[in-house]
Amino acid sequence: FVDMVGKPYKSMKFGTHVKAKIISKNMAGKTVRLKIWEDDISNVLLFEKDYILGGDESFFTLFLTAQMRKDGDDWKEGNEQEYFLEIEYAGQSVDSEVINVNDSAPKIKVAEPAVSMTGVGKIPAQKQNGTCVCQQYDLIWGGHPNVNCAFRMKVVEICADLWGEKNKIKMANNLMAVFKWESGSTFKPDAPNQANSGGTGLIQFMPDTAKSLLGKEVTIEIVKNYYGKKYNKKTKQREDWYLKRVKEFADMTAIDQLDYVKKHFEPLRDKDVEFVDFYLQVLFPASSQLPEHVVFADKLSKLDRDMESDKLKQKRVNAYEKNKGLGINGDGKVTKSEIKTKVQVYVTEGLANKEKDFECGNKEKSKEKQETKTDCKTNCICQLDILEIKDGFIDNSQIIKNRVSVLERSKFIDSKKLSGIILHRTVTKTTQSTINAFSNKRDGVYYGTHFIVGKDGVITQTAHLDFKTNHAKGWNSKSIGIEVVGMPIDKNGSPTVKDKEIVGWENLTELQAKSVACLSKALLKYYSLEFEDLHCHEHVASKTKGEGEYVLKAITPYFK
Repeated sequence: FVDMVGKPYKSMKFGTHVKAKIISKNMAGKTVRLKIWEDDISNVLLFEKDYILGGDESFFTLFLTAQMRKDGDDWKEGNEQEYFLEIEYAGQSVDSEVINVNDSAPKIKVAEPAVSMTGVGKIPAQKQNGTCVCQQYDLIWGGHPNVNCAFRMKVVEICADLWGEKNKIKMANNLMAVFKWESGSTFKPDAPNQANSGGTGLIQFMPDTAKSLLGKEVTIEIVKNYYGKKYNKKTKQREDWYLKRVKEFADMTAIDQLDYVKKHFEPLRDKDVEFVDFYLQVLFPASSQLPEHVVFADKLSKLDRDMESDKLKQKRVNAYEKNKGLGINGDGKVTKSEIKTKVQVYVTEGLANKEKDFECGNKEKSKEKQETKTDCKTNCICQLDILEIKDGFIDNSQIIKNRVSVLERSKFIDSKKLSGIILHRTVTKTTQSTINAFSNKRDGVYYGTHFIVGKDGVITQTAHLDFKTNHAKGWNSKSIGIEVVGMPIDKNGSPTVKDKEIVGWENLTELQAKSVACLSKALLKYYSLEFEDLHCHEHVASKTKGEGEYVLKAITPYFK
């Protein structure tokens, strides 16, 4: 165990970030398994994860969580435990020295994110003089599970310095929208670019940008299956997915990385720009603050800024392939106005995903009450060793039975040997309207799934688990379906059913994401399937882009 600058620890504290330093020889690119153990008469395994070594000396950021403290205290040792690391490779293993971990660090008031070993910093005091301090930092996307009060507070502080008190919230909201888009909806400092550009973190710092900001050469590391395995449309299988990222930025906490975000936006200091220019400062700075023009094109002849250098023009053409998805007209070019239309949805959607329950006062209590149905507590379906099934329906207070028998077709050949779980969206606004749709024929056929998850997190089972339903062509005979209540949206973030207007989907509520994750875990266990057996509807059948992907992205953090 070493600290953030690589110095070996003599002792460590709970609630802090530390690093695992691994020294090897000629193993760059090899995958090792890292484990954290609590040293006792019978050692307790607290954490394990696969990592890909970047070279002869590799560092990986870890978070000493309150859950580790709880799990490791099996001998009731009080406020101090002893931890050591184990590295496994090719059937061999080696242990580190044992380090004391004490309980003198401040207790964390906000639940640690279940999605990352790289946290976002110490939580500030929640109340000052009877006022909820965190409520002063009320930003879009503040309700995301990887965003807490400390993160929002630093974003606002940065914006106050760059753009003044008057504009700080407006610009902070712009930054949050950029983080949502650029980090692949994760808000994580170690998120690699999904197009494998090497971009990393909150604003996808490119290797050259990282080198300039850090003032030194950077290390490019390879990560395996960061976002899970990738679906191959040709083989119709999920395959290992290797992505590049900048190690120095991946090893930072989100709080620390915000300092470099501030440096990157320094050119816009004191400028009251609209969101598209704010976003272009990240995507292609040469286009930020310019009037309407062609930002990217597949040919030089389609560019319209004749005064620019040949080098800059060629950069616009070279960048077209990776950014053509920002275009709307399919004419081989991407204009500034098209980019504005595409990215504005991240501001609009963010308004519906602000923090609703600030970590202080009565609101916190009401949040606990609200979440009892979906938080994993006693008798939670995703933690049960055996899922109780009675007459084809899950027998658990967490699930409502509302049988729509017209959905049920012939029986599965073997109802315990299925190939996958399919994730759908309802294109309705409520569970009841979905049930109504299930009960009526479309083109002479009843369509529907075995489960519906409402925006309130309530799970409803509508079909017997022994029977097939019409929900995914080619997969009806070998899968179970989950419908997640939600609508497609247009460029303004408004619900729409017109195909030409659809630019995305409503995000899942936090309660909804937890419930879908919980139900998925329970079903995967029941059918002896793996996470890779969760499929997006549009990946296995012809459907609207993003339908299942929005669901899969929302629930993936709860599997890590």
